[in-house]
Amino acid sequence: MCIKVSDKMEHKDFSVETYIPKKDILDVRILLAINFISSVFLFAASTILTITIFCISFTVMFLFKMKKTALKYTVAFFICQILSGIVPHIFTAEKFHGFIALIGFICFMIAKTLPLFMIAHVITKKVNSGVLVCALRKLGLHKGFVLALTVALRFIGTARHEIAVIKDCMKMRGIDVTLKRFFKNPQLVIEYLLVPLLFRSLKISDEMTAAALVKGVEYGGKKTSLVDVRITAFDAIFFLVSVLLMVLCFLYGKAFEKMLYENISRLFGFAFSQGVCA
Repeated sequence: MCIKVSDKMEHKDFSVETYIPKKDILDVRILLAINFISSVFLFAASTILTITIFCISFTVMFLFKMKKTALKYTVAFFICQILSGIVPHIFTAEKFHGFIALIGFICFMIAKTLPLFMIAHVITKKVNSGVLVCALRKLGLHKGFVLALTVALRFIGTARHEIAVIKDCMKMRGIDVTLKRFFKNPQLVIEYLLVPLLFRSLKISDEMTAAALVKGVEYGGKKTSLVDVRITAFDAIFFLVSVLLMVLCFLYGKAFEKMLYENISRLFGFAFSQGVCA
């Protein structure tokens, strides 16, 4: 029996550049710096500052082509922002005052921390682990800290995948691990999810240790990388503009909010008086 091989089969030359990650639109060090500075400014009592930081995080997600995810975060942010400002003023019943205050506080905290999670989401989803290690190494950070941070960021996605696999296995065995079952028997559901996840984590950690040793993690000399990790002019401009906006909103945000509220009140008052006169 003869097998005819097609003469039209395409031949592609091997190239190392095919397997090298391309440079991201923004350097990961810029993302980490913006996230750190945002965490310092975020808890200032200024709504304008919070919205500005959210807009910066939204722009980062947009640049990394995560438009649908950015829109989901936008909806969640504005819902929490509205609820944290409106709910305590609408529901003023003394009987439920503590519960309403708790709901408002939870929405307030979610709205404040959501921009930080947005940039963290970009780093975990879009930044290659080799790029992250090389960038952190160039900052002169300790090797143990670099590896610990990289593993921690990568483990979020891995844990989510492992939990999905565990749920599928439990369904095949007729075990219900849904949210409804959790409220009925939380201890049992946690046991069904947590114990297999711990065993899988141990196995994954052994595999990661072996991979790190093969890649020369214990080598004490100077390490090089094929990844293009450098801060460009666009990185610097984006960082400076972001920091400048945060500083301006921190210094003048309260005055701008006061002026905005006064103008809105005058506008509504004028419209109401014109309606009454008519």
